[in-house]
Amino acid sequence: IMLLERAITAGDIVEIASTIGRVKEVGFRTTSIITREDIVMLVPNSKLTTDYFINWSQNHSTSRFKIEVGVAYGSDTAKVEQLLLQSLKGVPDILTHPEPFVSFQDFGNSSLDFNLYFFSTNLFRIERTKSTIRFNIDALFRENGVTIPFPQRDLWIKQTPKHEE
Repeated sequence: IMLLERAITAGDIVEIASTIGRVKEVGFRTTSIITREDIVMLVPNSKLTTDYFINWSQNHSTSRFKIEVGVAYGSDTAKVEQLLLQSLKGVPDILTHPEPFVSFQDFGNSSLDFNLYFFSTNLFRIERTKSTIRFNIDALFRENGVTIPFPQRDLWIKQTPKHEE
């Protein structure tokens, strides 16, 4: 069934049970996949026909990725958007079309939550690209006084009246 339907072919980037890998070969009984850690994983084809998996490259060689970041309440949201987009400048593997964009996701418990979306053809080794972007974001935020908050909790201690004996 796998060979006839061509749901997976050699060279595809797939995600199976939270593991991402490149398909090396599709055999009659098993499919060999090389993980990002360069480990060969043999997956029974029966598992691929009955379980859920993602084929990142079946439709396109381009995928959208995101980086989530929260900033302190009171931050200039327009400035945050500009800095997030600026963090992509000069980073290899980032496509200019489709154009990257920023989404103001939510008012979180401790932060204003943003997602930075970008597109890349580097579907297999995207971690290094994402790390470079995060380093850029951190440097740009520090240079521009934008704070990434950490969760804080206030503790109120209620005193009970003393009982006289």
